[in-house]
Amino acid sequence: MSRTLYRIGHFASRHPWRVLTAWLLVAAAAFLLNMSYGGAADNSFRLPGADAISHRFPAATLYTSNIVFHSEAGVSTPAVKTAVARAVVVLARGAHVIAVSDPYDPRGPTVSADGRTAFTTVGYDTDKIRSPEFAAADQAVAPVRALGVKVEFDGNLGYAKGDAEPGGEMIGIAVAVVVLLLAFGSLVAMSLPIVVALTAILIGSSTIGLISGFVAVPNIASTVGLMLGLGVGIDYALFVLARHRRNLESGLSVPDAVGRANATSGLSVLFAGVTVVVAIAGLQVSGIPMLATMGWGSALMVAVTMMAALSLLPAMLGLVGRRVNSLRVPFIKPKPADNPSSISRRWATRVVTNPIRYGAVAALLLGVLAIPVFSMRLGFADAGNDAPSTTTRKAYDLLAQGYGAGVNGTLQVAVETHGAKDADVTLAAIGRALQAEPGVASVSPPALNGGKDMALFNVTPTTGPQDQKTTRLLHRLRDDVLPRAVGDSKVQPLVTGGTALMEDTSARLQQRMLWFLAAVIGLSFLVLTVVFRSVLVPLKAAALNLVSIGAAYGVLTAVFPTA
Repeated sequence: MSRTLYRIGHFASRHPWRVLTAWLLVAAAAFLLNMSYGGAADNSFRLPGADAISHRFPAATLYTSNIVFHSEAGVSTPAVKTAVARAVVVLARGAHVIAVSDPYDPRGPTVSADGRTAFTTVGYDTDKIRSPEFAAADQAVAPVRALGVKVEFDGNLGYAKGDAEPGGEMIGIAVAVVVLLLAFGSLVAMSLPIVVALTAILIGSSTIGLISGFVAVPNIASTVGLMLGLGVGIDYALFVLARHRRNLESGLSVPDAVGRANATSGLSVLFAGVTVVVAIAGLQVSGIPMLATMGWGSALMVAVTMMAALSLLPAMLGLVGRRVNSLRVPFIKPKPADNPSSISRRWATRVVTNPIRYGAVAALLLGVLAIPVFSMRLGFADAGNDAPSTTTRKAYDLLAQGYGAGVNGTLQVAVETHGAKDADVTLAAIGRALQAEPGVASVSPPALNGGKDMALFNVTPTTGPQDQKTTRLLHRLRDDVLPRAVGDSKVQPLVTGGTALMEDTSARLQQRMLWFLAAVIGLSFLVLTVVFRSVLVPLKAAALNLVSIGAAYGVLTAVFPTA
């Protein structure tokens, strides 16, 4: 394999324009194909009982978003009510809009108890809500906003505004630029890993987007893939670049320096990349399609960045030749590629000289940091985790302030009657039991479908969707309250809704966590065994992974404690 990598690096450095042209063609093709045939991210989930509810309650299958109105002076003044009523009429004419609720409808008003908040629910016939739909909705409520009323949007309508704060990717790139400048002191050396990583990210992201045109790919797959691509792309390129600079300082020609860098450090990049790809693909055993797709998308991104480090970077090194350290940065003293007096070299020498002492201290420290991981709760982010400046977060907070924290995490209790003669009596008993349960703020009257064979209760908790008390309420309803209320009746209750879905998904992931870890570590162990032809090295790597991952999640749990 080293000989093959040497040939690839040597060829790429001697014929840089051929390799660069090939990569540019691949990048252009991936980008254009994504623009033509790619699809949007699909973040949909399969709710428990969704098929039954969809069949019996067609209206309940609407893709809904709320528009929240808030004014310290109140939202029930004649001027505000008139403006909102007109906005409702205009909203109902929008594209893909099926229904719009009236916040002042006497049959079910949505004005808060203090009279300062109200909301209207807009139902669409599709979940593909984009900027044109948001622009139409925003224009419809403009007269309300002109009266000094705060107007915010939640759901897909809110996300269509596109006001999310910039992600950490730009911060990561900026930090990488600063670190590389300090390390190399050269604009050329700094730019090479960045260009390689960004090129790989363009191709990988475009490929994921193209795949989403044919299969359901969640948005998180692109996000996680982007972060991994940026991290490993720069990291892998640095491996090869650092070795190449050292080879040049030893007097090798540019093609030989690149070839040997590819054959040595490039070999490490190859096996490291293969190990990461295999490990991430282990998400397939999670049993959750969204996570499995995220794993394959991330694996694809890592594979592209690995190939870029082994072929695109050698071509760029061949192009710049011996000018790899040119365009020096003022006030940064040049450092040799191999500096025996560097801090890192001295530290490594000290650790290797006293491995037991430093190993014991490191293991003890990592073990202490991992302790909080045993209290970690898995879950999913919702609008309450959005940036404070976004309209979705503002709508979330206004709803929580006006109606209680639980309004953002309503539970649905679907009851199949199966034609039971005591259905009415049992439904009444379920309603009383739900209303009497601690932690329940309100319960809607049961809504029966046309066939009278299913009823829906909307249960609003007193706590938010991510609160542990809401989780405990969900389990009490399923395990105790509903079975006791149903008794010997043939009716079959089912607790569903977005909050229940997130909790069920988290529980399933936690149940399969050991299988996932076993698959990831086992596959990585096999790859490393093939590479090093040893059992001890893979065992050390597996132990280090477990301890370091535990410490990382322990720190995360300690910094962001669960409620």
